[in-house]
Amino acid sequence: MHQMPHITHNTPDFWQEYLPQERAFNHKYQRGHTLVICGEHIVGASRLAAMAARRIGSGLVTVVGTSHNKTLLQADAPGMLFSELNDIGELKEFCAQREVSSIIIGPGLGHGDAQKALVLASLGCKLPIVVDADALTIFAENPTVFLEALHDKCVLTPHHGEFTRLFKDIPTDSKTMAIYHASTMTGCVVLYKGSNTFIATPEELIHNNNAPPFLATAGSGDVLSGIIGGLMAKGMAPNYAACAGAWIHGKAADTLGFGLIAEDLPLACAKELAPFITVATKSSAHA
Repeated sequence: MHQMPHITHNTPDFWQEYLPQERAFNHKYQRGHTLVICGEHIVGASRLAAMAARRIGSGLVTVVGTSHNKTLLQADAPGMLFSELNDIGELKEFCAQREVSSIIIGPGLGHGDAQKALVLASLGCKLPIVVDADALTIFAENPTVFLEALHDKCVLTPHHGEFTRLFKDIPTDSKTMAIYHASTMTGCVVLYKGSNTFIATPEELIHNNNAPPFLATAGSGDVLSGIIGGLMAKGMAPNYAACAGAWIHGKAADTLGFGLIAEDLPLACAKELAPFITVATKSSAHA
C-alpha cells in the first residue's frame, strides 16, 4: 500500500480555480449532458439527483427509465429529459449519440442481475461517473467483477454501511486509512460520507467537515451525487468535483438549517456555488 498523504482540509481555495466557468455564448450541450440511470420502482432518488445536476449547471439532464415511471419522473419537472433504454448493450452508443458527458447510477436503482449488468455497462462507457447507493451494494457478495470495472473517471460515494459491504477486506478502525486504501486499490475517487467526510484519490486525502446534523435526512446523498455528476458533466475533474460537491452540499445545509429536506438542497447548493462562477465576456467567449 502507498504511504498515506498529508490530510488537506477542504475549502473553496482547494477547488475553485478548477470550476468550469460560463461563457456568454454557451449553448446547452457546451454546459454538459448528465445521464441519470433510474431504477424501475424507486424514482424519488433519481429525481433528486437529476434536479441537483440541473441546478448546478448541467445544460441537459436525461433520466433513463421505463415507460411506466416516465410520468412520475417528469410530473413536476418538464425540463428534465426522459429516455427509455430497451437494450443495455446499446448504452455506449446511446451516450455517444446524445453527447452524454457524465453518468450518475445507483440512487433508487434496485437490486438484481439486470441492475448489475446496467452498472457494468455504465462503467464500460468510460465516462465520468458517480456510483452511489444500490450500485455499490448489489455487488457486496461478489465485488471483484465490480472493482475490476472501475476506472479513474469514477467517483464512489459510499456511506459507512455501503463501504464495509463493498470493501470487506479493508479494516475501518481508521476511516482515513480505509478510504485511502480503497482509492489506491481501485484507482478512482472515493468519497466516504458522514459527519466527517473524506475524499481520497491515490495521490491525496481531503477532509470535509462542514456538514451540519440537519443533513442527515433521506435523499440528501442523492442530491450530492447529482451535484458531483453535474460538475463533472461541465468538465470538472472527478477529484475536484467531489471536493466541491461535498463543500457546497454542507454549506447549503448549514445555510438552510433545521427543518431542511432533500428537496430544498438543489437550489440552495446552486446559490452557494454562484459566488464562485463568472461569465466570460463576449471577446473571451470566442477566444
